[in-house]
Amino acid sequence: MITARLEALAEAAATANVHRRSGTVLHASGEMATATGINLEPREMVFVEDPAGRPLAAECSGASGAHSYLAVLDRGAIVAGAKVHASGRPPSAPVGRALLGRVLDGLGRPMDGGPDPAGVRWVSGYAEPPHPLDRAPIVTSLPAASAPSMDSLPSGVAKESASSPAPASARAPSSGCSRAVQRLTLP
Repeated sequence: MITARLEALAEAAATANVHRRSGTVLHASGEMATATGINLEPREMVFVEDPAGRPLAAECSGASGAHSYLAVLDRGAIVAGAKVHASGRPPSAPVGRALLGRVLDGLGRPMDGGPDPAGVRWVSGYAEPPHPLDRAPIVTSLPAASAPSMDSLPSGVAKESASSPAPASARAPSSGCSRAVQRLTLP
């Protein structure tokens, strides 16, 4: 009985909004908003309440003094006075085999009517790239694709632009070496 009470207390403490950071939108214009009353890290994901109370995802693109500048990631209306809630993490997306055949938006939310992704790993959009020497070496080469012939290009603009020389103002300056190669390769 005491164990059940302790577990319930621990669960309540873990989900309490003790350290929830929130602020208010001062100004919104297009895809950008300015918030105050909230200390955000650059690239931190936040949720801004729209007039109907739905959370719209945004990302902190910078801060100056008491103001944080938000780039809106969702479609929706943001108005002055809207509540801003920090997530404490950068935007992330799911990866894994369970996503094969699925259609998700840029934040990993289903657009295909299916359930939320399960059995996936969430990866930050700002992770450091892997070191090139930490991966396994490539041992099998892929076949090279052949360039399309002029006959396989669609009619109209593509053939004209491919067969017409560029105007002199658009051409890169050529050296003697490139002129020699042009003489060897051009009819």
